[in-house]
Amino acid sequence: MNDNARFASTQDEDLTQLGMKYHNEGDYPKAAECFQKAMEAGNLIATRLMGWFYQDGLGVEEDIHKAIALYQKCADAGDVEAKTMLADIYRFGFSGVMKDPEKAIRLYREAADAGDLSAMVSLGSIYSYGHDVPRDEKVAFEWYRKAAEMGDHHAMEMVGILYQFGDGVEEDEDKAREWYRRAGVEEKHFPDPEKERQMELFNRWSDTREREEFIRMTMMIFPDIDKGKAEMWADKLGYF
Repeated sequence: MNDNARFASTQDEDLTQLGMKYHNEGDYPKAAECFQKAMEAGNLIATRLMGWFYQDGLGVEEDIHKAIALYQKCADAGDVEAKTMLADIYRFGFSGVMKDPEKAIRLYREAADAGDLSAMVSLGSIYSYGHDVPRDEKVAFEWYRKAAEMGDHHAMEMVGILYQFGDGVEEDEDKAREWYRRAGVEEKHFPDPEKERQMELFNRWSDTREREEFIRMTMMIFPDIDKGKAEMWADKLGYF
């Protein structure tokens, strides 16, 4: 790369970053202006972002056909995120563009095979729920698992759900718990019974500010709880 080309590349990257700054500040017209200039200099990310702006009418007049053309240009140049965005349009239909499930799945597969996590998760959802294809929980599990192994937290949770209920894979509570832990949602699916009892007490007796009354009522409601544990719960709730 010669010096002029390197300067041009740096300049359009700077414009793209400046466009994102304006976007984050809610100044969509200025963001669109930056992306447009960077796109004209050949920046693929800016081109994809202009597609998004035309799709949602951010800083420019909404034009789904311009959006599709820009996404397609990026996809043809190897931008996998653009393939996924195109796939989303054909999966759900958008602003008069008819749904095309076959095209959507083909694009998702191409993007997923190239490593796009969003495409993997979308394929997992499509096959899990049977959206426009025969339901296939085994295929759904494989796509979710691939995305989970690459770090997608939603996919980790879905793998946990499939293991927990034996959908598309042999039921395995230990593996379900492992994936839930990795996703940070284990208590959502396997609540801690003791914490639930503590919260029940808190909700039922939060009007009282008498610590001893709380301890007395705890021992009355739960006969297996001795005074020491009731006191510990009172301290843990930190209400008194």
